[in-house]
Amino acid sequence: MNHTQVGDITEQRFILYCMERNIPISKPLNNNLPYDIIIEVNGELLKVQIKTGYENDVEYGFMFNTRSTSKNYTEVVNKDYIGLIDGFITWYKDLPDKFFYIPVEEAASGCMNMYYGDNPKSNQNYVYDYDFDNLI
Repeated sequence: MNHTQVGDITEQRFILYCMERNIPISKPLNNNLPYDIIIEVNGELLKVQIKTGYENDVEYGFMFNTRSTSKNYTEVVNKDYIGLIDGFITWYKDLPDKFFYIPVEEAASGCMNMYYGDNPKSNQNYVYDYDFDNLI
């Protein structure tokens, strides 16, 4: 599978997750927007970018990209999402029934490392602090 297919599957997982919980969700018709979907949480509309987590070099850890990468005719262009979205939704294969919401202003630049083991260190982003279920 290529990166686009993997991302599309994660996006569909989250849409189904929201539908099963009766969370209002809208999907833009244009795919050139900085956000993948809009969800309504506690009466507030949130523009979110959905990201698939991938392995990093930390046991019980994963990471996800916090920038978009596109190609034009001459170069690869990387852009961050600050001011364009409200947050990221991320999913990781080792935590298949969970989604995590990271506000864009709390996200690291470029990519963000997450930890899901039992003993997070003070400098680690503990994934359960961002559990989407705590937001709804």
